[in-house]
Order: sequence, then C-alpha cells, then structure tokens
Amino acid sequence: MMDATARVLAAEHHLAMHVFDAAATGARRAICQGCDIGTRTSCGDAAGHLPPA
Repeated sequence: MMDATARVLAAEHHLAMHVFDAAATGARRAICQGCDIGTRTSCGDAAGHLPPA
C-alpha cells in the first residue's frame, strides 16, 4: 500500500518505484529474482528527464 506522501517523497528524491500485488503468492520472491512483474515508474531527475529505457 502506498499513500500520497510516499509518492511525493519518491518524486522529490527522484526515486523509481516498483508497484506490484504484494498479496500474490510468490510475487516478492519473483521480483527479488529479477522477474518482470508489476509496473515500474520513475519521476526522472530535477529537470524532468527520464532515465534511459
């Protein structure tokens, strides 16, 4: 679960986020193993530039 404050802090510090269903069986393990599950977001840098894909 993520609230608006978490989103704002991530944006202010230019942190990427990985949003996924934590209740899904094996989801956290799969992400730690590098599986492409969920949605990744990025706020870019201070000038609004996004990191390379």
